[in-house]
Amino acid sequence: MEEKTYFFPIARFFMEITTIWQPNKMTETSRKVYTALAYLFKGNYCIFIASYFIGLITTDSEEDRESNLQYLPTVIAIAVRMWFLHTKEIKAIFSGIYRLERKLASEENKNLRNLFFDEVKYNKNLTKLLIALNSFTNIQMFILSIYLCMKLKMIIMAVAWYPFDKHQYIYLVALHQIFSTTYATVVYLGLDITIVPLILFATTRLKLLCYKFRHFEQMTKNSGLSRREYLRSLVEEHHDIISYVVSVNYSLRWCFIIDFIMKSYSFTQYLYSVLKSFNEDRSRLVLALLVFLLVSFETWYISYHGNELILASQELSKCIFANNWYELDVGMQKDLLKIIVRSQRPLSIVVQHLYNIDNKLFLKIMKAGYTFLLFYNV
Repeated sequence: MEEKTYFFPIARFFMEITTIWQPNKMTETSRKVYTALAYLFKGNYCIFIASYFIGLITTDSEEDRESNLQYLPTVIAIAVRMWFLHTKEIKAIFSGIYRLERKLASEENKNLRNLFFDEVKYNKNLTKLLIALNSFTNIQMFILSIYLCMKLKMIIMAVAWYPFDKHQYIYLVALHQIFSTTYATVVYLGLDITIVPLILFATTRLKLLCYKFRHFEQMTKNSGLSRREYLRSLVEEHHDIISYVVSVNYSLRWCFIIDFIMKSYSFTQYLYSVLKSFNEDRSRLVLALLVFLLVSFETWYISYHGNELILASQELSKCIFANNWYELDVGMQKDLLKIIVRSQRPLSIVVQHLYNIDNKLFLKIMKAGYTFLLFYNV
């Protein structure tokens, strides 16, 4: 039977259709459909990448080369995300998460169970919002592409290489690029709606741990354990959360740094495109503005949830101190002190030991984009 997941149902679906990563048990028909979808996506991906780079190298038009360079971060980001979704580390992380999810969902304490499912609901709503924004942006791109092809005989996206005359078969070119854009959206979503739930899962576990410390006496009585035994279980749970965050940071280290660089560059590039398009065709201005807002939102909401993880880990020491710790024996107070000391160094998602993913990082990206524009216009 396929393992049930609460935080990652849509993320798992995206990973299945983009990587031939199939669930443990499937019917033969479902397996064939998943495999066909995966090979269809990967085949089109290879064709798109090859035609893009050949077009970038062989074009004689400066305008076409500038248009292609604008999409270079996106192409590189797609390649990095495809590589990441194939790694063994991400599969290992998820296998452990599914087990923990079932344990949290079957929690006997009603308040803990409600807190867990509130976070699950929030994650689902966030995922739906991201899918809706991506879908809206891509629908606008499709409409603009069709309009430019039919009315102006123009290609709005990357100018790739084709083994035929692009202007004679411009509708075929537009169809291929629309399909390629759809694939790029799927890959982007596949990673974005995987990273945030991974962060959110750690934040949720910290919130549950805070609740247990805040209601230590009541939770101890309900568990049927002694104070020392229950405290030991909380210490082990805190250690397990730390190990989980460390494993996520290690498994995603290269993905985070490359994705951070590409999104920073994309943020700047599309901001420049918006400013440049004010004096050009309005359709390009609409496209540039939509993509810029989407990239800005994607960068912000990952930074925001990284910041929430930091705040949740800092809240742990306050919850411990708010409890009747002075009524415990000296040995248990020492165990609590260890957790308080450790929580002074908050858990965070790190970009290769350079930056924490938090709100400050988002502001740095915005400042870097503005600085780039100043130097570019000098």
